[in-house]
Amino acid sequence: MKILFIVYSDLSFETGQKTHIKELIQNLEKNGNSITLICRKGYIEGLNVSKSYWYNYSKVNNFLGNLFKYLSSLILFFFRIVTNIKDADIIYFRNYKLGFFIAFLKRIFRKKTIFEANGLESLELQLSETNILIKTLSKIYKLTEMIAIKDSDRIISVTENLKDIFMRKYRIEEKNIVVINNGVNIDLFKPMETKKAIADLKLNENNYYVCFTGYLTPWQGVEYLVKAAPLVSKAIPLTKFLIIGNGPMKKDLKNLISKTIASDKFIFTGMVPHEDVPKYINASDVCVAPFIRERNEKIGLSPLKIYEYAACGKPIITSIIPNLEFIEEFNTGIMVESCMPMKIASAIIELLKNPKLRLEMGENGREYVEKNHSWENIAEMVEKVCEDTIKQKNNGKII
Repeated sequence: MKILFIVYSDLSFETGQKTHIKELIQNLEKNGNSITLICRKGYIEGLNVSKSYWYNYSKVNNFLGNLFKYLSSLILFFFRIVTNIKDADIIYFRNYKLGFFIAFLKRIFRKKTIFEANGLESLELQLSETNILIKTLSKIYKLTEMIAIKDSDRIISVTENLKDIFMRKYRIEEKNIVVINNGVNIDLFKPMETKKAIADLKLNENNYYVCFTGYLTPWQGVEYLVKAAPLVSKAIPLTKFLIIGNGPMKKDLKNLISKTIASDKFIFTGMVPHEDVPKYINASDVCVAPFIRERNEKIGLSPLKIYEYAACGKPIITSIIPNLEFIEEFNTGIMVESCMPMKIASAIIELLKNPKLRLEMGENGREYVEKNHSWENIAEMVEKVCEDTIKQKNNGKII
């Protein structure tokens, strides 16, 4: 198949989204498919695809200059799509903002489309900011969400909750929505000797390490890990907390940490190369993902970090959120009530005091992701959806 893979997001930074795109495309290519990747900004280093287009621009110190560069990048982005669409068997896109544009193109060029839904952008905007501009943009995003969802021939949803929302809110037929969870590179993320990882990272081998990896946004709930830290430090003084990643919440988290008695217990690494993340996970004794309810309970979760923790054979502490039930079902970690520092602290202390339990949960987690969440398996499922969509007859959907 010839797949036109369109990404509107900025891929200049190492994020879970960038990892998802890279792994999915690489594994689709391994299966003999031809991928043309078009990004609005940023690129994926080392990605072997048939064609790849992107536009990077550096900001200047005046408004008109930045506006010109931004508009130029958008024009080039849309131009690349139009000039490559004729050769494609199917259009695969993953950003709601493109909904109207893709709906227009599919009618002009008579192409099938697949929309990959990873969340609700209007909801994420509401959680990030509360000013009037953001609230207005949120309303616009709701319109583009509706178009992307209702007009696509097939939808790939990363969670059952999103699927239910689309069926209930937009009256999408169940047969047109396929749930495919996120995956993990089980060759990159794999168990390694803890002492070696600690030595490679020049950490103190006498400490216990609790790790969080990911983009620091409000819905990650890292502030509750910060609030749990003094309780953990009191019970197990040699505990250190590794925060791997950057994001808009970093400054607020550091300010919060400065007010706690555990202010010397946190190590912020900033953004690290994706291939180095397994070292930090393997250097840790416990890995944490303290998601908040407000966004995550509604849409459910399929977070890369959870699968990466498990693939490295580490026990996981996370919130009781839909789609993470496998953690208790397969005994890969401990689930706690969201936004409750005492519960998080209690779970961390329990695991740090019980190396046998940590080992057992880690082995269970590795076995689970090998069977269910390798990117090879995910790509095969996506490929089948693409093939089935190309074969299905035009149903004449009109917005």
